Amino acid sequence: MSALVLRWTSLPAPVRATAWMMVAAIGFSSMAMMIRTASFYVHPLEIGFFRSLFGGLFMLPWVLRAGGQALRTQRVGAHFWRSAVSVGALFGYFTALAYVPLAEAAALTFTAPLFATLGAALFLGEKVGLRRAAAVVIGFGGTLLILRPGSTTLSGPSLLVLMASAFVAGEMLLTKALSRTDRAETILFYMGVMVTPMTLGPALFVWTTPTPVGLAACIGVALGATIGHLGLARAFALADATAVMPLEFSKLIFAAIFGYLAFSEVPSPWLWAGGAIILSAAVYNARQEVMTRT
Repeated sequence: MSALVLRWTSLPAPVRATAWMMVAAIGFSSMAMMIRTASFYVHPLEIGFFRSLFGGLFMLPWVLRAGGQALRTQRVGAHFWRSAVSVGALFGYFTALAYVPLAEAAALTFTAPLFATLGAALFLGEKVGLRRAAAVVIGFGGTLLILRPGSTTLSGPSLLVLMASAFVAGEMLLTKALSRTDRAETILFYMGVMVTPMTLGPALFVWTTPTPVGLAACIGVALGATIGHLGLARAFALADATAVMPLEFSKLIFAAIFGYLAFSEVPSPWLWAGGAIILSAAVYNARQEVMTRT
């Protein structure tokens, strides 16, 4: 085990950041699948509450082991705003996923890296060079190929995904800012503590007692979200936000796979063509990051 850890830590930071972003993509895609499943049993607002509650409980073993280190932060205000932004993303996305196919929802969330890349340059002082900008633009071009603007009309739930994407971009930037001083687990701990009471009030208005299957699905939502946020926080601790943003596009592939296996959603050829373009841009960007730093 120690040999594997040593080998992992010896890898270049961009490679490790890429691996953590892939972990995050799998976590968030499985979360989307479980949201759709849970929506058959409970209201999306209630799913949001259970996601926050169980997500916090998943962090308890680490909190008990870490002791005071889990609470050590000088930026409680930043954690509060990250949690508030997360609530906006959570409610918009969870509500939309009850109606939007997983692959389509994943494609629409790809607007978040565009917002985040611009925000990283404006608020975090990161440099957006030609290579990073090209990777994002090419990835977004692949997304447009999937959506084929003009061929369909965006529905209300689809617009909710776009709104949630704007909140997700803010959440990503705040995660990146917090990762400069706080550990990934600390960020997740404060999010669980703060988001849970924020989501309880809205959930009470639509509350129904979940069945065992519904409750299990909600636990699955929390597990996928915890894995996704942990991967995201660790990736941002290893690389600039603008460097890892294009890897967000890999969620499309995982969402398409989960959508087909769980709900028989068959992605169109346009989705796979766009996905190939998106992943090519992400792989090119990651390889260039390694070459630049070595």
